[in-house]
Amino acid sequence: MWYSKSDNYTFNDDLIRVPSEVHIGGFHGGLDEKSAEEYMKKGKIPEDWWYFPIAKRSKIENLGCPTQKPEKLLERIILASTNEGDIVADFFCGSGTTLAVAEKLGRRWIGCDMSKYAIHVTRKRLLDIANSKALGIKVKDESKRPKYGFSARPFYLITIGNYLTDKLTNRKETINLILNLYGASPIKGAFKYLHGIKEKDKEIIHVEHINYPITPAEISTTIEEFKNSPFNDWTLTILGWDWAPDTFEKAKDEWEKLGINIKLLHIPPISKLQDVLKKYKIDLSKVINFEYAFDEEIRKILRFIEPGYLKLKVTQNKKYVRIEIEDFWIKLPHGYEDIEEKIRKKIESSIKEGKKYFLPLINYWAVDWDYDGKIFKHDFVSFDKKLAEGKICPIAEHTYENPGTYRVVVKVIDIFGGETSKELTIKVE
Repeated sequence: MWYSKSDNYTFNDDLIRVPSEVHIGGFHGGLDEKSAEEYMKKGKIPEDWWYFPIAKRSKIENLGCPTQKPEKLLERIILASTNEGDIVADFFCGSGTTLAVAEKLGRRWIGCDMSKYAIHVTRKRLLDIANSKALGIKVKDESKRPKYGFSARPFYLITIGNYLTDKLTNRKETINLILNLYGASPIKGAFKYLHGIKEKDKEIIHVEHINYPITPAEISTTIEEFKNSPFNDWTLTILGWDWAPDTFEKAKDEWEKLGINIKLLHIPPISKLQDVLKKYKIDLSKVINFEYAFDEEIRKILRFIEPGYLKLKVTQNKKYVRIEIEDFWIKLPHGYEDIEEKIRKKIESSIKEGKKYFLPLINYWAVDWDYDGKIFKHDFVSFDKKLAEGKICPIAEHTYENPGTYRVVVKVIDIFGGETSKELTIKVE
């Protein structure tokens, strides 16, 4: 069945032809021997049923996704329907087969999935794409198909888990929702950056915008307003959905210098909020004021977690730079007790074997050796293929070609999907 919304469509039939059999002088048009040979050599467009071994049979491709498709299947579809440079979109991308195949065939791509796990599996698959099998070439023996051999072009992970942003468009109501979940109330007074108060713990709260990361500049502005408020001897708590690189360290330096008490906490992922709202049958569209929407029982389910702690050791010899993770730690979020024991045993095992105890907490880490401030490039990456295995290489090395001052960003993704970033300035002479 053929579908196109216009006569201007793409169908690369010669790229997907399969071997054909013809009978000379018989049913297939009575072709002579020479014509039949040419027809057989060229092949035919596939029939309306295709046979491909499912991905589970391939040890190289299988990522454990129950509906995972084989790359050869997507290769045929993408080759037939697109040209190099075209955009391929998969809005239920799962393990990322469509995106990986599009990348290897020189297509641009967009992938979406409501599963946070699927996004992480897809991201790691793309980061390791150089070790996967090449496509777009014909081989007689599939076992001898060469590796792809190229790193993925830079790609941008837009968001993870913010599925309710269409309903959280009102800034004031969003702030009230988060304050309530944290057990605080809206603050009274003409404050721009101080949004809430938690009297029993003597805390003043700032809630970051849902679509933007917290930056050191915003923290500085909030601290300034806090210093001039009547509550400046309390604790300033900043709640954020996401954090710009190195924010935690820079903020820590400032508040220690000023001698104030401050806490930086992650707001629970919106996917987690969605689960809670569904469980307690709370309809956001019908809740006008969040001040009394939640009770203490609901608050116990959600946890506001501190950003990860990351310590790096940088060694430099002229143009050569070596970065080593010396320490990393995160607090285990509520609801992960089922894997807590496994992680604890892995950490104990690592200590016993003389390895870095924190490696099982890292899902993957990456370095952009020349960050442009817009798109993070995975110039170096190391990751665990299984949860909490601790098989991360904690050292990244790079040799610069030219002298200059380079902005380097290190990004660590923990086993729960949390992200901790640190920014470095490297001067090369």
